Amino acid sequence: MECKEAEDLLPAYALNALTSEEVSQVEAHLATCLRCSALLQEHLQVVADLALAVEPVQPSPRLKARLMKQVDRTARRPESPRRLVPSLPTVALAGASLAVLLVAGVLAFTLRTSGQVDQLHDDNEALSRQVNLLQDNSSALGEQVTLLRNDSQFLSERLNLVGQDTSKMSMYVSQLADDDSKFLNALRMQRSMTYMLASPETQVLYLGNHDGSSSGEGMLMMNSGMGAGILVAAGLKALAPDQAYQVWLRKGTEIVNSGRLQVDEFGWGLLWLRPKESVAAYQWIGVTVEPTESGPIPSGTVVLSSSMTH
Repeated sequence: MECKEAEDLLPAYALNALTSEEVSQVEAHLATCLRCSALLQEHLQVVADLALAVEPVQPSPRLKARLMKQVDRTARRPESPRRLVPSLPTVALAGASLAVLLVAGVLAFTLRTSGQVDQLHDDNEALSRQVNLLQDNSSALGEQVTLLRNDSQFLSERLNLVGQDTSKMSMYVSQLADDDSKFLNALRMQRSMTYMLASPETQVLYLGNHDGSSSGEGMLMMNSGMGAGILVAAGLKALAPDQAYQVWLRKGTEIVNSGRLQVDEFGWGLLWLRPKESVAAYQWIGVTVEPTESGPIPSGTVVLSSSMTH
């Protein structure tokens, strides 16, 4: 039997109004449940208090005489097979007992209900405190989330700045590497030119513009022993982004694209020539203005040229 069932039967148990089976079940539960045992003691105390709730009254001598006469007549009357009807005092006593039982039951129910109401009230207050605590925790958690978002935004901004600085640094390093590469190439070219100028096998050929369309001039240093040459140009103007200075070598009817002449902002250009054959084997050299995607033969304006035959 559960505590709830036992609590429902305890008022009737206190009034001795249960069946023998119910009494056995209640007593078996009471043997293991201290709470229900304590609740039973409260019900028993209520029943005991009800018995003393009515103030005792001394009956009058006249009523006592009448009752004694009634008792004497009843004792002298022969027994009758008919069913005896309970006397008025008996009915009154039974009614009073029933009233006492009803009042005790009502009081017990009221006490139990009052205890449950108090318990519910306590539970409600405890639940209200828990809800307030959860609200406070939720508010604190919300503030922490806001702080984390602010920190995350700040960190993201810092990372973006670091990324920008890294990108700038990477571009700067790339520019340095490019400048370093250009410097090394210029140094190698300078060394080659120095060697070529000092070599007795080096011949110098001057390039000019024969129709006056360009103010530039050039010089070709070629070494028959090395089979290579260096073309140096000056006074060339800057071209549009989609144009370039292209160098050509011609031998008979064969025309060879020998590379692109890069010109700086001062109009100077330098190109190392290494064709399949020796530079001295060719009969003509020229520089033309071509589209950046030039074809296999020159099609643009010749700005520098020279015959290589002797």
